Amino acid sequence: MKVRKLMVVLCGILPMVACAAPADKAAKSEFPKVIAKLDETNTEYFVSMTLVRQRALEDATVAARLEWEKRIALSNVNERLVKDYRILQRQQYVFDNEDMTIYQLLEEKTWKGENKRLKHLKFKSEEEAKPALDLITKRLRYAIQQQVLEGLISERGQLARDADKALRERFHLDERGNYTFDVKTKSIIQTGIKNESVRKDVKKK
Repeated sequence: MKVRKLMVVLCGILPMVACAAPADKAAKSEFPKVIAKLDETNTEYFVSMTLVRQRALEDATVAARLEWEKRIALSNVNERLVKDYRILQRQQYVFDNEDMTIYQLLEEKTWKGENKRLKHLKFKSEEEAKPALDLITKRLRYAIQQQVLEGLISERGQLARDADKALRERFHLDERGNYTFDVKTKSIIQTGIKNESVRKDVKKK
């Protein structure tokens, strides 16, 4: 492996929250210190699990940015639907091609078990209806994409936490500690501890 040291951020808290600097001068004087030297098997495990965690966090960061973009796009579409067509986000609608009409679906059922429909907006032609239908289609697409991204964020975040937990348990690493791994000497090195006051502030948020 070409790299001499592998930086490892093991926070033991939610992903994408940075670890703080050493808490005080006394703590600074104790570090860095070697926690353990690993054999080949444990070295491979430590490096691979660390990379899994880091890549999961990177994926979660990218997905979170995309989810935010979809949320803004969905909000803009909903605003236009309300402003131009009085179509509300909390209501369900269906478009009938035969009579060029958008109907609101009611909770009340027909004798066939279908939702009763309330006439909402009638168009004179397909051309007139197209802008509204395009917005409705976009709303559905953005909502689905947002749900998928939220699921990905949750899944990748959990993978990062699982990898973090596995490393700590296997190598008996303190949850409060920050660590690096020296590939050349196959050593886990503790570089400091998290600031307790910062940790409390992060948890409050």
